[in-house]
Amino acid sequence: MSRWIGPGPEYAHIGYVLDAVDVWKDRCFLKDGSVFTDESLWTPANVEELEQLVRTLEKQPRSMTDDVAEPRIWEQLKEKLADVRPELIRLAAEAFWFTSLYPESNEKKPPSWKRDLFHELWTMAQDNQVDPSRQHLIDDRALRGVQSVFTVHWRLYLPLSYLLRMVRLWKTEPPGIDLEPPWEFIHWLNTKVELNPKEPTKMPMRNAIRYLLFPGYVERVQSSTDKQNIIAAFGDTGQKERAKDSETVTEDEVIYEIRGRLEKERGTKELDFYHPPLAEEWPRSEKEEPQDDDAKPEKALNVILYGPPGTGKTY
Repeated sequence: MSRWIGPGPEYAHIGYVLDAVDVWKDRCFLKDGSVFTDESLWTPANVEELEQLVRTLEKQPRSMTDDVAEPRIWEQLKEKLADVRPELIRLAAEAFWFTSLYPESNEKKPPSWKRDLFHELWTMAQDNQVDPSRQHLIDDRALRGVQSVFTVHWRLYLPLSYLLRMVRLWKTEPPGIDLEPPWEFIHWLNTKVELNPKEPTKMPMRNAIRYLLFPGYVERVQSSTDKQNIIAAFGDTGQKERAKDSETVTEDEVIYEIRGRLEKERGTKELDFYHPPLAEEWPRSEKEEPQDDDAKPEKALNVILYGPPGTGKTY
């Protein structure tokens, strides 16, 4: 339902991004396979081992700029992967690839930057090649991204930790729920997978996964504040009340109902909350709240605001 993200050819790449996600979902999440080879990489044992490794990465203070923090994290990861099995290295490369599908590429971090980092990890294993038939999964269209993110919320250990924890729990403690519609799965994410239960709205990877896995149901809205503002602006009284009951309904489910009504009222499915006319009818948040309270920056540096691809949001 919400695959359309904007007018013009600059938004046509979204289908390639979501097709890449579907490959991962079918081969790696629902099975134990691999995106780029025919081996079994995403096994419960491999995922748990890599998760434990990633959790040992040193968290960089929020006050540190990305130009300093990101290379430090990356070098830590490579050092820790230097002595592990080749299968674990390739799993790390594929996990990084998946986490790179959502953040919008820009001049500083174009698709080629994501692709180079993927290859940097992949070639550490030395004894395997990317299947030529799957090269399209790392071309510019697939790696262009969906939406800008706060870089301090997307430092390598955060999305990797969340992704690996989610996959591990899904495979080792199967919740026995349906994926269509995804509301039970989203509730499972909210209650079982959250890394920081005290601040459940501060894990952007969770919102990204909900959209990537279920673009026909979930909007590409990363900010929980934005979701609340959309419901306040477009929801009826009943929907606003239901959205307050996080135990039985999710904001995504309420927004799905709202979108269905808006499509009927306006006679089109080409609607996106970050593009006119809808974008002009609700108050967008200028920035998301900090993810945690430790080491808050004295001055915001290199902050990326939320919004549709192609708009200036970097300060």
